[in-house]
Amino acid sequence: MKLEKLTQKEALKYLKAGYHLYALLQGRKVLFLRLQDKILSKTEESSITLDEQMFASLYEDALFYVLPEEEEETVDIKKDEEYYSWRQ
Repeated sequence: MKLEKLTQKEALKYLKAGYHLYALLQGRKVLFLRLQDKILSKTEESSITLDEQMFASLYEDALFYVLPEEEEETVDIKKDEEYYSWRQ
């Protein structure tokens, strides 16, 4: 399977469609997924939620890739949704 490089604008469309993405930033794999109206950016060490404007600003020049299904299980969406709903 060939990896398709996505621009930030294309990545936002994929996130809205429910895909999980990743980017290689500063030598680290960063995962991205959409939770309600926010975008979760997650590494092994940390995670942050961003609105669409902040995502567009921070990752304007990044290239994104669709996360293969076999790797999606590393992100526990239910756990993240519960955590971020509790924080609000």
